[in-house]
Amino acid sequence: MKTDKLRRLTAASLVLAFTLPQAAQAAAPSVETDESVYINMDYYGAPTNTRIVKGVSLNGHTEFTDFGSYADVYNMSTYDEPVIKDNSVYWKLSDTSKQRFYYECIPTDKVNIQMPWNFDVSYKLNGVPKNADELAGASGLIEIHIDAKFNDSAEVNEYYKNNFVLAVAVMLDTNECYSLEADGAQKQNIGSNSAVVFTALPGEDGDFTVRIGTDSFETSGVFMTMTPLTGSDLEH
Repeated sequence: MKTDKLRRLTAASLVLAFTLPQAAQAAAPSVETDESVYINMDYYGAPTNTRIVKGVSLNGHTEFTDFGSYADVYNMSTYDEPVIKDNSVYWKLSDTSKQRFYYECIPTDKVNIQMPWNFDVSYKLNGVPKNADELAGASGLIEIHIDAKFNDSAEVNEYYKNNFVLAVAVMLDTNECYSLEADGAQKQNIGSNSAVVFTALPGEDGDFTVRIGTDSFETSGVFMTMTPLTGSDLEH
């Protein structure tokens, strides 16, 4: 199998949901914004780039300002162009019928966003350590080890540290595997695909290992998702 069939093995999705302060019109109800932060990582768990997707409940407004420092901003809903100034983005929307509006932001700050967990991902083939890019189409016992260390840095928001739960998932095509072992994980079948999902509670480290027996290794990746622990928060 060609090496280009080794899809990106590691990706992280840090999902944050909260209402941002907005310099919208004074009339109630005001504009409300939630955001999802997507952090791409290399094969070994080091962050490489960050994108923030914002969903806006306009509540009848067509103009609002989002305060934040962004290198680029992309409209995902209309053809209106943003006005980007120092630490702010101003939107004036031409479609007055819209109730929901989406746009994507690339942060100006190149320093990695501090997440509640840091990751170190390593690989073995038949018990021998391997570089990730050597595993495309490999035959034998593939081992993926994910070391998730809780980040107690003062730079991490206390709410995230105390309330976010970690889920680490590895997606595989079971038709291409003759064995699958993941101690401590939940296994979910989705058609011919299978997901093994590990979890860690706030403040906990995670040590997760997946072993896949295959004649031709391929995976859609390792996904790390961090979400609020409480059911009421998950609704958002």
